[in-house]
Amino acid sequence: EFIYALRRNLNNDNATVALKFVHPFSVIKFKLQQSHRDLRINYISLLGIHNSATYVNAADTYVSYPVNQDNLTYEKWTPTSSPSTFRINIDKIVPGDINFDRDITTSYMMVIPQDLSSIKLVVNYTWDGITKTSSEIPISTPAVNVWQPAMKYVYSLNLGDNKEEILFKVQVEQ
Repeated sequence: EFIYALRRNLNNDNATVALKFVHPFSVIKFKLQQSHRDLRINYISLLGIHNSATYVNAADTYVSYPVNQDNLTYEKWTPTSSPSTFRINIDKIVPGDINFDRDITTSYMMVIPQDLSSIKLVVNYTWDGITKTSSEIPISTPAVNVWQPAMKYVYSLNLGDNKEEILFKVQVEQ
């Protein structure tokens, strides 16, 4: 894990520089909101994700910035990879290993800040002895349509408690 400093301003009187320390990645985590009992979540995949990019710092000079201005946004990241699949292995049973409203994964995932319009979520699970893969669910929501740097996003998965089928609903909190 690493952070870097943005220069906030230069005070010419005493030659000091105000710095803001920033984490350059977005952080995501998944938690279980509701699910069938005795469901095994095998893995979660994010389709269409960029896993590498280059950050372009357009303001590379000493300039005075307002205190509330962030100089780091997802628009300044240029993907250097083709969209690919990011797979998060889980292999846990509900409720034995995962309780409701608890984290599915044990750690946060750091991802490149990016637009979410083409990213889809897929859950592979085993229920009633049959292994299935969910349909591709768009991960972009009106509230969160991009992953911004230095932000944490928690995706709550509601896998339903309908005994006939699993209904996937995704809710995001920042």
